[in-house]
Amino acid sequence: MLKSNTPLLHPADFDNAMFFGTNIEVFQNGEPIDRGGQIEKHTEDCVYINGGFFIKENCDFKVR
Repeated sequence: MLKSNTPLLHPADFDNAMFFGTNIEVFQNGEPIDRGGQIEKHTEDCVYINGGFFIKENCDFKVR
């Protein structure tokens, strides 16, 4: 289980968050842009949450 405010940095972090159904918050330039939710899937470039997607290069992802 991931602790609150832990950043997701590596593919395994995203895999674990998805497997455990962890709620994720999305940030851009240090500001929250989406309260997020659970990761549906992720690729090398994007994270899919609640039917939308966020580009990994432009966003930071933290455990809510």
